[in-house]
Amino acid sequence: CNIQTDTSGNVKPGARQTGMQGAIVVPMLRAGAVVGTFGVGCRAERTFTPQETAWLQAHANTLAEAMGLEP
Repeated sequence: CNIQTDTSGNVKPGARQTGMQGAIVVPMLRAGAVVGTFGVGCRAERTFTPQETAWLQAHANTLAEAMGLEP
């Protein structure tokens, strides 16, 4: 999503103050349960590819495990 132009109502007003445009958030999963979220913001507008999204998802899950987040 473009944080600066998003009209869905999901972007908090404070997020716009960061100046970030491109963003993605993926769930952090443990045993199939969401235990957190992992977000990446970019200064430039961009669309994340399916491969990038899958990579971020896999690493978010690894991070959830390393942090010991419980389902």
